[in-house]
Amino acid sequence: MIKYPIIIVENGCLPYAEMLKKYGDPNILVHSDIFASSSDFITKGFGVALASSFFIIPDTDFVYIPISNNIKVSLGLVWRENYNLDLIQQQFINFCIGAFKKKTSNLP
Repeated sequence: MIKYPIIIVENGCLPYAEMLKKYGDPNILVHSDIFASSSDFITKGFGVALASSFFIIPDTDFVYIPISNNIKVSLGLVWRENYNLDLIQQQFINFCIGAFKKKTSNLP
């Protein structure tokens, strides 16, 4: 992959550019946190993309190739001490926990 122009789509969880540097000097064409804005580069064949499984869009013409399921990701939420979460905030946290568990349980 290091031999090709790379389109990196990341949401701040995994530092792909740093991970790729272990294998050489990556040719990063685009670095974005929005898959939709980067997908045009991919569709037109300007490069290959590197993205987490959170960016997979079903029913597209993209071919997804898992690189590894051994990458460990930590997720954390922070708020002020003695702050009581309201119902919507608690529901959001529960949604994030459920979505993260669902994504990780569906990995090969």
